[in-house]
Amino acid sequence: MATKNRLRLFYCLLTLFFALFIMGCTRTNADQAAQEMPALRIEESSASVAASAVEFSAVKYVTARDGLIMRESPSASSNRLGVLLYGARVRINQRSDFQETIGGITDYWYRGTGNNGIPSDRLRDYWLFGGFLSPTIPDDVSPLLGAWDTDGERYVWDFFPNATGRTGLREGHGLFFEWTLEETKLTATLLADEVIDGVREVGIWEIIVTVINRDRIILDFVDGVLPQEILARNSDVF
Repeated sequence: MATKNRLRLFYCLLTLFFALFIMGCTRTNADQAAQEMPALRIEESSASVAASAVEFSAVKYVTARDGLIMRESPSASSNRLGVLLYGARVRINQRSDFQETIGGITDYWYRGTGNNGIPSDRLRDYWLFGGFLSPTIPDDVSPLLGAWDTDGERYVWDFFPNATGRTGLREGHGLFFEWTLEETKLTATLLADEVIDGVREVGIWEIIVTVINRDRIILDFVDGVLPQEILARNSDVF
């Protein structure tokens, strides 16, 4: 009888051992799956957002004083493409269909297009967090910043926060320049497309700027090299 009891106890212990062994293997597999699933969900979510972004046309301005990071997709963990400076003008063409909270601010992501005022930079798309974008330009930046139309003409002007600019026909590439503004005197140094004998050919415009308000300015060219330009702020997305 004692022998039978010992055998019964041995089989019970053996059964318990195998049960614990199987449970341990199952838990290990579950832990590995749990570690892999978040990454899988993030990838699926990112692809889904890119595919389901809604059409949204608007002009907005960067309000982050340290600049706003451009992302490859609508996620704070997405690849970084660069930084838009404070006061930069952004043409928005899409909006994410979800909101995210960053730094205590909840907002959508917006897809913009532009070359950031760099003549050699190609036009490209990027995503920006909407919590640091505004439909109006910040009050404390230079009144020149932004895009402008001339009255009754097809000419346009663009002044970028990196102290570069562009002027020309709306349908054309135009001339790029570097600019400085001291009180009311604007100096625009043209950047020519050609280099002659190893020297970049440049021209300099000296302009007196009269600010009527944040949406209207007048440019008077010193020595009358060009006629007076009356500019109105452009709010067109394209």
